[in-house]
Amino acid sequence: MAVTQIYYPCRVKTETSFTADDPWNQNRRATFALDNYVLAPRGAHPLPDARPAVYYLRGIRSSLDNVERMLPESMSELWCAKRIPPESLPSLLKEMQPTPKGSDYEQLLRNKNLLAFVWIAWIFTALFCTMPFLNLNALVFEATANSLPIALVVASVCLLILYAAFYRGRWRRASQTKWVLARLEAVESAPLENTITMTKDTPLKFDIDRQDGTIRLPNGFAIGAALTKDAFQASAVFAAARRLDSSGMPWTEYRFPAGDIDGKNISATVTFSSQLVLSVNLTADLYPPGPKSWDTYSDKTEAATKDFHDRLLQHVLTDPIASQQFHLEHLSEDEAVLGRPLNWPFPWGSVDSTHDPRGCETYITVSYGNRYAEAVKALQAANAQAKSSGARSRFVQSVANDSDFAAALEPAKQALAHGNKIDAIRLARQATAMSLGEAQELIALWEKKT
Repeated sequence: MAVTQIYYPCRVKTETSFTADDPWNQNRRATFALDNYVLAPRGAHPLPDARPAVYYLRGIRSSLDNVERMLPESMSELWCAKRIPPESLPSLLKEMQPTPKGSDYEQLLRNKNLLAFVWIAWIFTALFCTMPFLNLNALVFEATANSLPIALVVASVCLLILYAAFYRGRWRRASQTKWVLARLEAVESAPLENTITMTKDTPLKFDIDRQDGTIRLPNGFAIGAALTKDAFQASAVFAAARRLDSSGMPWTEYRFPAGDIDGKNISATVTFSSQLVLSVNLTADLYPPGPKSWDTYSDKTEAATKDFHDRLLQHVLTDPIASQQFHLEHLSEDEAVLGRPLNWPFPWGSVDSTHDPRGCETYITVSYGNRYAEAVKALQAANAQAKSSGARSRFVQSVANDSDFAAALEPAKQALAHGNKIDAIRLARQATAMSLGEAQELIALWEKKT
């Protein structure tokens, strides 16, 4: 018995990202990912470098809801040919006419197997149409007067199959392509006052409340001193958040896209100690689109980023009544600005604009009270108490059982599993700041358990 395997689009990698208004979320500004898909059985997990059988299917995801929305083949082909900008994809997909249906997402236009089938079908149709006139019908039909009608019926059936399997889809794609290009031309030729652009009149969707430190991010999410880790993990932005390595410290950090300010993508990093929020870092991305690495790092770009942060905070925190418009025509690339941190103290905490020369990062930091310093002091006090006489074993036991240290100690456990006890002790000390004797006792405890 034959079994038919059904294939579904499976996301393998992100081709690019862009910023645009999200028509599915009240036209709020969002960062979109344009993803590549391959067809695979349900439940399969293709590798990021998996090659498609025909060519990639494509879809977009908004940072506001992380919903995957597939692009019809006509729109995907227009984007590949660079005939439409990626920023236009969300609005065009939302209002696309005629309304896309399932067959519009199939691989039709450049499918070589399907094109071969079309050519064979045309040859077969032509053969049946010409047989009665070339006196070859006796090879297929009996020599009767009905041979011509039969040949025409068979040819008609072939043409219907060609229309249903190929030409109907091509004509729909041609219609959709014509609509997309006409719609795009209409938007581009619209009066300037009706065009959505980042100008000095664009409303600023960002604020730091001077009374309590609540941050209103451009994507609509709010962070305040009362935010808990559980509440953050239950929020809509958590789906796009990425947990960062906390270098063995007993707190957790999450980074997520926060929206757009004056055409610059903003990322936010929130730090929790247990359930308590300690601080929030905000960074504007002024680098060109594409992967970030040391090859793309630039002190001048970092200086422009610092200038952007400084002037944004001055606009929000210093003006007696901050206006709802914020637009910067030019940003300074003077590297001297990196050595000039700015600070705004408040009863609830502080806001700082700084550059970290060791980590080569530039960011805005919103701190709530002395929570971060107190968390560091508490960690140091716990270490000091653990190092006192009679307390070392209890400290080692607490570290071994503390889930917050589990991820940081994983490299040490792997080294011990490979028989490298010296490296295991060294890695344990780096992850927890414990003494040599404490690290040796921790390794011995692991050895007993194994």
